[in-house]
Amino acid sequence: MRRFLALGLLAYSGLSFAAYPGKLDAYAVLLTSPLPLDVKVGAQSLLQDGIKDSAIMDLAAERFCIYAVHDADMDNDDNVDTVSWIAKALAGSGDAKYRPLLEQALQKTHASENKKYFGKAIAALKGQPAPYTPACGSLEDLRAKATAGRTPANVTRDQLAAIKEDTGIDQVYQVLGVPVTAKQYTYETLRPFIGRINVDNLELFYGDVGSIRFAYDDDHWKVWKVLVSASVAGVATGGPNQELMTRMLSADPEIFSQAAQDMVDDKQFPVDVLDAAGLRVWQQRDSTDDDAVDGFSYMCELLGESHNVRYRSILTAISEKAADKKLRKYAKESLEMLPPGEAEQLAVPASP
Repeated sequence: MRRFLALGLLAYSGLSFAAYPGKLDAYAVLLTSPLPLDVKVGAQSLLQDGIKDSAIMDLAAERFCIYAVHDADMDNDDNVDTVSWIAKALAGSGDAKYRPLLEQALQKTHASENKKYFGKAIAALKGQPAPYTPACGSLEDLRAKATAGRTPANVTRDQLAAIKEDTGIDQVYQVLGVPVTAKQYTYETLRPFIGRINVDNLELFYGDVGSIRFAYDDDHWKVWKVLVSASVAGVATGGPNQELMTRMLSADPEIFSQAAQDMVDDKQFPVDVLDAAGLRVWQQRDSTDDDAVDGFSYMCELLGESHNVRYRSILTAISEKAADKKLRKYAKESLEMLPPGEAEQLAVPASP
């Protein structure tokens, strides 16, 4: 069943907006993220889709103002590209009410890229309508207002798995309803005469059942891959590490292998995600699929690199009971990474 936000208008000083239907809901979540790449994909989506809706464009203007005025960090290296894309999206709306906000930002910026794209956006906006007056409050307040009353759908694994490749994002919303969240993901691809490049794409997360990755095709987001999560006994989903948890429980070995490697590289060792990794490897210890075993081996390495002695018991059990000798080897080597000491152990579930 499709679920929408409350239909009543939500007042946010100079900003007022109603429910964001379909893909606009995803764009609103992206625009109000604290992560620049999420915001960038939200702004790119508005421009690429040719969005003119004043409610979502006002939200983009508020996000722009937070970068330019409230936080005054639009010239930070991590933000320049993102802020330039918001300026392009505001220009793409064709609404000159945003021109004074862009002019104010142009006067403040010192970054050459910002100067270039703010100037182009200003030149593109014609006419003299009443200027938009932003509230320009905190990001936390903006996100709370933008997502107030938002109710994620209760989706099953079977419902998620039934979504076909190339399905448009609005149809996904019609079939599944509102996702838990929307995020950016990076996809590496090979372009003729250019080589390997990273492309920023969109992913919708449906809680513990999995996620859907989209690729942009001509004029819309379409489903590229449906990632149904494995069901692992004893794993509690949700919480602040939902994205990591979803990747760790993905049915796609490429996804969970990369997740484990990324966590090691980034030195991210949240206990709930590590517990899920350990329990998943144990539950699927009889697997002899080469790709899956590779991924499970990376998960063992993740447990070892955490240097958390909580995982001594489960790594010991995997090193002794796994069907594949490669997995047993990696579990043993990961076990040797753990320092001496005592701690409450992650319980090894009894064999069925």
